Amino acid sequence: MAEKPSLSDIMSAVSNLQSSMKTTQDSLKESNFIAKADAVEITLNGQFSCVNCTIENHENKHDNTAISKMVKDAINDAVAQIGAKTREHIEQLSSDLKNKE
Repeated sequence: MAEKPSLSDIMSAVSNLQSSMKTTQDSLKESNFIAKADAVEITLNGQFSCVNCTIENHENKHDNTAISKMVKDAINDAVAQIGAKTREHIEQLSSDLKNKE
């Protein structure tokens, strides 16, 4: 039967996890996520702030409703990318924590 971790071991693991989460958050803040929906390209940073929006001119090929949908779709795609990257980092931290046990 495996020995239970001591309170000191648990506190140390929590401290390491907090430090790793801070590093992950800092890394995500500096990351940019680019998504494109037809004529619209959106860039969000890891804090979900839009840092760039480009709409290609296609000689008014798209009406305002279509452009609005493209902007929404591009933003949603970029947000999904941030979520996926966040999950990836958390899964790695969890894996690292389990491997230390």
